[in-house]
Amino acid sequence: DAYVIGGYMEIVDVDKVGMNAMSKFDPIISKQFSTYCIKGSAIRIKGVHVINAPKEAYTALNIIRNLFPASIKERYFIHRKMEDLYKYVPKEYLPIEYGGRNGSLPELAKKHEQDLLDFNYYFKENDKYGVDEHLRQGQKMDMNSIFGLEGTFRKLDID
Repeated sequence: DAYVIGGYMEIVDVDKVGMNAMSKFDPIISKQFSTYCIKGSAIRIKGVHVINAPKEAYTALNIIRNLFPASIKERYFIHRKMEDLYKYVPKEYLPIEYGGRNGSLPELAKKHEQDLLDFNYYFKENDKYGVDEHLRQGQKMDMNSIFGLEGTFRKLDID
């Protein structure tokens, strides 16, 4: 419940992501993901923090950032230095590998896996429920308008 109410903050380390991989990025998928985050997810995004971005990737990441609606764009940050991240995320919440004091990444992964296993009963119970779309009243949902790339790009701000 705290996760749904409080939201989450995502930290994306692009240190090992090469320009070859970045060149294969699909802006339509980015648009679809932002639509899902705003309209489809029950969990609020408090922020997306990209760290360790090489100079070459900085421009590409800013272009990606500009594909998001304003509500997401204002929570999307690209940090050139780890010290900039610490202004948003206290060190006590970060793993040791990122200068924090919250254990190592393998320890945190193991704890997270155990947390999921502890809630296994809930996931099995939840699988019993669903939605019968034939009973939904009103206009049918058009997946192209929800997840398609509509409109035009009139202005892209590139820093």
